[in-house]
Amino acid sequence: MNKAAACSLIMAAFFVGLPAHERPRDKSASQPEQDELRSILQKAGAYCERVDSISLYFVCIEEIEETLFNPFRNLEFPARSWKVDKNKYVYDYQLVRQDEIKESRTLLYENGKGLNLKDAPLKTKRFQYHNVIYGPNGIFGFKVQGEYDYSIEKEVKLWGIPTLIIKAVPALKEGTKSLYGRAWIDKVTGAFLKAEWEQEAVMNYGAVQEFAKANHARAALKQESEYRYDKNGIRFPSKFLVAEDYYQERSGGGRRIITKSLLKVEYKDYRFFIVDTITDIK
Repeated sequence: MNKAAACSLIMAAFFVGLPAHERPRDKSASQPEQDELRSILQKAGAYCERVDSISLYFVCIEEIEETLFNPFRNLEFPARSWKVDKNKYVYDYQLVRQDEIKESRTLLYENGKGLNLKDAPLKTKRFQYHNVIYGPNGIFGFKVQGEYDYSIEKEVKLWGIPTLIIKAVPALKEGTKSLYGRAWIDKVTGAFLKAEWEQEAVMNYGAVQEFAKANHARAALKQESEYRYDKNGIRFPSKFLVAEDYYQERSGGGRRIITKSLLKVEYKDYRFFIVDTITDIK
């Protein structure tokens, strides 16, 4: 997930280069709203800075279910008009971060068959992903806050936690490869709890565009990440999902939804050894 977007216009480059709290704000926002936004961005940036600097060593179970429809699923036609390719993988996932980040997997099961293959590749066919824990840093880290426009959408409770939903949009959206979307941020700590990423932020988006063009459709992807597990104030991923849908305009009006793939990832059974240089062996 790349973090930077190129600047081409002089004025746009000027604004992008400014820290988030110094950039022009929507004049319709009241001063208290601007103050609250500035406060939550400071907290979120400090949280990301901590995530980016601590030592980590943990292992967990990563359960993956990937469903592919060939050529695609269209609910207006019988199920025999498409082929379903469903695969389930269970990995022992390990991430070690000291001087550098090292992510590795042992494939324990593939479609129910025990394997125990060390240093196994991620076998998903449609979408790839990596280092999910660092997703927040590409959108709220102090180094990138100047590249986004932020707004508070509303305050909610998530898992009983007072939370602000923050919308982040690249200041220069055209041609950007930046991560962006909506994020659920712990109002007190600035911790990153959940995200709904815009479809352009999906890795392998080029394949999505190719499929849409070939089928005279528009992409309607849904990508979500949840960080439900807490260890020493750091949030760890619990869920990752990509639903690859498209819609086709009907000649007589209306839309027809088609589905190409569905990827569900669940993280559980964490074993923490080092978090923020604190050893905790279980």
